[in-house]
Amino acid sequence: MVSRTDRPVAIVGAGVLGRRIACVFVAAGYNVHIQDSLSESRQAAIDYIDEHKQQFASRLRNRNGNDNAPEATRQPVYGNCKAFVEIGPATSDAWLAIEAVPKPDGKPGIFAELDAKSPRDCILASSSSSFKSVLRAGKVSAARQKRCLNIYFMWPPAIRTVWLMEDCEIGTDSEIFPQLESILTECGMTLTTEVQDSTGSVLDRLWTVAEFLYKNGPGPNKPKSQPGYDFVTWVEENYSEPPSHNDEAGSEDTDTDTNPATPRLKDMYLLDLGFGGSTQDLPPTSEGRILRLNQTTQALTPVVVSQNLPDGIDVSPSTQRIYWTNMGKSVAFCDGSVWSANLDGSDIQCLVPTGKVHTPKQLAVHEPRRQLYFSDREGGGVHRCDFDGGNHEVLVQRDRLPHWADQMTQWCVGIAIDVLHDKMYWTQKGPSKGNRGRIFCAGLDIPAGETAATRSDIRLLFDGLPEPIDAVVDGEDEILYWTDRGEHPAGCALYRAYVGEESLEKSVLARHFHEPIGLKLDKENNLIYVVDLGGSIYSVTLNKGVKTLVLRNDGCYTGITLV
Repeated sequence: MVSRTDRPVAIVGAGVLGRRIACVFVAAGYNVHIQDSLSESRQAAIDYIDEHKQQFASRLRNRNGNDNAPEATRQPVYGNCKAFVEIGPATSDAWLAIEAVPKPDGKPGIFAELDAKSPRDCILASSSSSFKSVLRAGKVSAARQKRCLNIYFMWPPAIRTVWLMEDCEIGTDSEIFPQLESILTECGMTLTTEVQDSTGSVLDRLWTVAEFLYKNGPGPNKPKSQPGYDFVTWVEENYSEPPSHNDEAGSEDTDTDTNPATPRLKDMYLLDLGFGGSTQDLPPTSEGRILRLNQTTQALTPVVVSQNLPDGIDVSPSTQRIYWTNMGKSVAFCDGSVWSANLDGSDIQCLVPTGKVHTPKQLAVHEPRRQLYFSDREGGGVHRCDFDGGNHEVLVQRDRLPHWADQMTQWCVGIAIDVLHDKMYWTQKGPSKGNRGRIFCAGLDIPAGETAATRSDIRLLFDGLPEPIDAVVDGEDEILYWTDRGEHPAGCALYRAYVGEESLEKSVLARHFHEPIGLKLDKENNLIYVVDLGGSIYSVTLNKGVKTLVLRNDGCYTGITLV
């Protein structure tokens, strides 16, 4: 085990990546000096570390390699972080200096300055996966070059992988790798090591291997669509073109990043029933909450609390408000309601009071019309109202059947709105695990001269489904997605179907959820999100159906929307 030192780790560059690298070491108790010429970058780095060091420390390893050590021995002791304008003062006593500047052309000069102003035993490292050791040749002394390498942090804290690459011009001293491996493992990182120059992210190459081995594995771009990659676009903008090298350097690096920049992942609003695994007894039905999840930091913040079985949620960009349904204190009574609030949970308003809807379930916003559409399970109908709760009307009213099992086939649960084609799709789930679920389609408005109970434009799309729940439609491509919480293997799955033609054929996009309920399409990122009653949030790629766990905890999730 490498002994600790109070000498600092120096980080040159306080940008998006530099501050994360600094936070890795501070969270593990190491002192850090972070340097940047811009005062706003220095302050932003200090603020980021103060705000996120506890999150980084949640994955620390015990000093003896025992992750199961008693909790008292695993409490983090944070290091200090100081910000500097100049490189010299920042690195004057450093044992490790990591260059983390965005522009490739400036890196050789930084290494020359680090060599001149750092202690003789200081290890110099580049955070870039494409800064080959030939670029350091002639910029640092031969003795120093033996203490140079690349330390490429993937994207902490979401992915804790760090890649060590040897200086292949002279060769990195053999004792440096064990030292860094020990310290970085203690910091909660997972190590991969290379002894040759390679350009481009090791993660991309690992995914390529995974595809070769497993055929249907996710592509190299897949990790970039997961939480924690808020700065992928920034990285691609700065590294999409490799630096040009002169003839003296002897480098012909032609590696380029041809992947398009990935849009920023959105925050999530989640509905939690309050029936989590941490409760000792069955809690009251008023323990429901609306939570906001920051996908970058994984921070989960309560926005609205004390709700009566919340079920469906959506957001309006124009009003900057969230809208949701509460099923009520008991599904045996007509005591459901519809609510709205600002994005921060303030200004809560009741739009549809109890007594007007029985058990409201999924809710969908129609932004152009400024309307809310929501299904009523025990009420056997589909409703809509304006954003302020006005003009509340029933659009679909199913028949009342004498037998209870038959009546459950009339329960309307999911609702999806196709704004482009003025259509709505809804699910009727049927008995639990009963394989009697159905999906219907109709226009947004009741035909002239007809009623919600007699309208003639209702079309049955699918019958005999395990137990369809919530739905969402991609109007542009006319693809309907829905969750099904029926029995395995056909149930507990995410389905999709092209609904633009008379002939319909459904398919399973992903399986093995734990009672899936809510879903939300993020077409911009080629993803669809699914939440389940087991406390899990998943992302699923639209092309291959690759399912990735976003978060799992003791929640009991019914609804999701994105902002």
